[in-house]
Amino acid sequence: MTESMLISRQWQDQLYYDIIISGKGFPIGSKIPITFQLTPLAKVHLHGLKVFVIESMEYWSNDRTAARKASSRKILLLSKLAGRALAPSWASSDLRTIRGGELTPEQRREAREVAARQRTAEASRQNIAVQPLPEPSANLLGDLDLGLENFWGPTEIEVEVQIPTCGMMARNENLKLYPECTWKNVNIRHWIQVILPTSRLDPVDPTGTKRRNFEISINLPFTLLHCRATPVNIYLPTYSDKICQSTTCQSICGCPDALKIPTESSTDYCIRTLVGVNLISGDRSSSRRAAHLASGQQSPRSSAEIAVIHDSQRPIHVFVGPSLNLPTFDNNIAQPSPPNSSTKYSKQASRYPHRTATTSSMALASMA
Repeated sequence: MTESMLISRQWQDQLYYDIIISGKGFPIGSKIPITFQLTPLAKVHLHGLKVFVIESMEYWSNDRTAARKASSRKILLLSKLAGRALAPSWASSDLRTIRGGELTPEQRREAREVAARQRTAEASRQNIAVQPLPEPSANLLGDLDLGLENFWGPTEIEVEVQIPTCGMMARNENLKLYPECTWKNVNIRHWIQVILPTSRLDPVDPTGTKRRNFEISINLPFTLLHCRATPVNIYLPTYSDKICQSTTCQSICGCPDALKIPTESSTDYCIRTLVGVNLISGDRSSSRRAAHLASGQQSPRSSAEIAVIHDSQRPIHVFVGPSLNLPTFDNNIAQPSPPNSSTKYSKQASRYPHRTATTSSMALASMA
């Protein structure tokens, strides 16, 4: 589930792209980290990016003779358009441009001034007319049409796509998703679909101004887990974690926006755990003292109890009562010998003499 998925492809000698998804399984309500590394090979335009989740369901009868496949559901998780800020509907998702990418208005103005000076110098050197600058266009890869070499580099974008939470699904039925299921009667599968709308120059157009639009589509299967299948719940805690935490609330589900439910105090849990540890170790006096503390009576604690409660190096259930009176290696205590059979029979004969006489007479009669 933690292994990354990598897609490396080249599109029509125009664009080379790497898409990295950091994981193969994500719970409902979590975020999917996706990294885009885009290297232009020509004057290609990337007009945006979209991320979908596709859910497919199949139903089978008990005897596996009849099946029904529901229509696939396609839910848009993120949409980013070139030249525009991220819409408020995708505010729960994060998008960062690490390298390259679109230019700010100030950077675009400076780049066009540099391109104009270069074209003027080239025209005066060749005694030709100055070529006009292309019209500004929205491109996630930067202003490649200006012909400046410093823009011909890779663009790296990091995205954390928000999967709908249980609260979002309750408010909007169109966002309803079900966890992965593989059962004899129901199969539920999920895919991540990434769409990159692009355009390139039309080779048939003699003016070189028209462009042809395309869509690059990538589908990757992944496992959609239950909202409670978070790393905090499925992984064991480390020995350095605090056992007696101050939190007294639990959530109704594993989503980050789930409602909190008040629970019992963690101090009571620690005291009851201390009582159980003392009972197992056989220290009845310590257990009685802990029971008094649990009932609300105040009494001074010993240093051993304070160390058990406040020690954060090992969980409380790992502590056992140490034995301070260990035997030495030379203290070999011999095991008691088993009782002698002859002694046992002699004792029985002395206890029941009439049975012994009867047995002896029967033996003599059989010999005669």
